[in-house]
Amino acid sequence: MIDLLRLLSLYYLCDETAARRVLDAAEAEGCVALYESVKQRFSDAPPAPEGRAEQVEQRRAAYRGFKAWEAGNPELVQELRGAARTRLGSPDLS
Repeated sequence: MIDLLRLLSLYYLCDETAARRVLDAAEAEGCVALYESVKQRFSDAPPAPEGRAEQVEQRRAAYRGFKAWEAGNPELVQELRGAARTRLGSPDLS
């Protein structure tokens, strides 16, 4: 669970940064890779081959799993998002 929380902390930091400014190409690439890693944590299946229809459905299912996890853990999500805002120099106003 600790590894997942670290990954989510970075994900929410990327999300908050992108809400404030345009990410440069390297940042965007890193954030996309991070987001894919987060989603993969919510998939029970091994990654499907790139470019296959199975991969698209697997990513959608993983996204739904991630969003369901967020909906089931609103306090933790709020805490992680608040920590990202604080790290970027804004107080948590939620």
